[in-house]
Amino acid sequence: MTIKINIDIFNSKKISGWAVDYSDLSNKVSLDLLIDGKFYYRIFSQNVREDLKKAGIVNGQFGVVYEFPEIIRLQEGAELEIYVAESETGEPVFSSAFPANSTDIEKKAK
Repeated sequence: MTIKINIDIFNSKKISGWAVDYSDLSNKVSLDLLIDGKFYYRIFSQNVREDLKKAGIVNGQFGVVYEFPEIIRLQEGAELEIYVAESETGEPVFSSAFPANSTDIEKKAK
């Protein structure tokens, strides 16, 4: 599994970026969102992004975006985490945590 992940925005209101599994381009990468270490939601890299198309990153259909509902907006001090596991073994491919009150952060995985 060869996954590349780029997170453009990850804060208490929104997550946005892209994820591509170069070993299987038909595979939509699943990213688990955790709040304070507990599973909250799973998103998939399936949104078209024009910037990916222009950059020649496959066909641009690997964008991820999720906006937290107002009722779930995170309290200061909460921790957000993105977790991606290899589908067959469950071994982590990417994991990164951020404090909820952080500014927009960019993280990359190879």
